[in-house]
Amino acid sequence: MAESETKKVAPLLVIDRVTYKKLKVDIKSETHAKLTEYVAFYRKATGDTKASDGEVVGAALEWVFREDKAFIKFTSGSGATR
Repeated sequence: MAESETKKVAPLLVIDRVTYKKLKVDIKSETHAKLTEYVAFYRKATGDTKASDGEVVGAALEWVFREDKAFIKFTSGSGATR
């Protein structure tokens, strides 16, 4: 077995099941195809067979919100209106 196959892979995202709001959006078909692949990857890697497209999108957005330094600065009061 190749070295890369022996290493455990884990998704960057973590799904936290809480209260959800419906959001209807249009995305490129290529992006939707990748989302479908990522959901399958997430389910296999974590064993969470209930993971949905919406949960993965939500977790991805939360990750972006945590990691985007410009957005963090913006929301810390230097540009955001609340």
